[in-house]
Amino acid sequence: MALRRVPREEMQEHEQQWLDDCRAVGLDTRWIEFIANAPHVSKFLWEDFYAKLFYGGVVPIKIKEMTQLRLSKLHGCHF
Repeated sequence: MALRRVPREEMQEHEQQWLDDCRAVGLDTRWIEFIANAPHVSKFLWEDFYAKLFYGGVVPIKIKEMTQLRLSKLHGCHF
C-alpha cells in the first residue's frame, strides 16, 4: 500500500505552516505531504522533537544544525 501525498488544503494548520516555511527556503516538501497522512506523528515531530529537543536544551542550536547536516551527508540524505 502506497501513501498518498496529502494536498495542502487537507493538512492540519501546523502542517500547512511547516510546508509553507520549507517551500519558502526551497526545501523538498514531499516528506511533509506524506507525513500529513498521520497528523499525530507530524504534531509529535513539530511540538516534541523540533520545539523541545532540537530548539530547546543546553546545546547551542548552531551545533545541533551542524550535527544534523553532517549526519544527513553521511547517510546520503539530501534534505
